[in-house]
Amino acid sequence: MFLLDDGNELVDAEYSLDLLEESPCIVIESSGEPDSARGKKRRNPGYNKLLNLLFRRLAASGIQITRVILDCRQVSSIPVVERIAILNRPYPVDLGSIDIEDLIRATKPILDINGVSIVFGQDDELI
Repeated sequence: MFLLDDGNELVDAEYSLDLLEESPCIVIESSGEPDSARGKKRRNPGYNKLLNLLFRRLAASGIQITRVILDCRQVSSIPVVERIAILNRPYPVDLGSIDIEDLIRATKPILDINGVSIVFGQDDELI
């Protein structure tokens, strides 16, 4: 699904609502880099805008982030508990008491698995 920004314009990035281990979650679809040699445009170019907008709206509603989980092909076989982002603050994160941009920056890189760094905001999905 897509979200409208504060100016009532469609944000060019997909997300969905789901359940993970019986808890509600928001799945933000991956961004991905363009590949001009193959004529491939960047997937979900509004990824960062969507992330910021969702976090701001969740903050306004008093919602806390209980965990950020990476979900992509490279890590799908790894248990969820090992894919939880390590932040510069403990969970739950009270979005109303922090700078959203600091939270986004604080999660890069999320994981280093078998020598491969998975970086927040690239070819991954966040749950």
